[in-house]
Amino acid sequence: MSPREAVGWADQLGCAVEDVPAVLTRQARTLEALRVEVVRAQDQMVGVPDREVAGSLHRAACSLGVAVVRVHDAAVSARRTA
Repeated sequence: MSPREAVGWADQLGCAVEDVPAVLTRQARTLEALRVEVVRAQDQMVGVPDREVAGSLHRAACSLGVAVVRVHDAAVSARRTA
């Protein structure tokens, strides 16, 4: 992660540049917990008559999974350059 990117992350996260890796790691954990909750809701609604509900939950879980990976990768990158 470039110094400019680290400053951008710090500004958006409201933390010091040196805290970016830890804050991003916490954010990744929070997003993963949300993904698990969405998957749990998806599992409970497998047979609902409105297939759009099930599809929406599936897309939400997938999107959260992508976000977890991206935030985790940003944390790793920030940690390498810190």
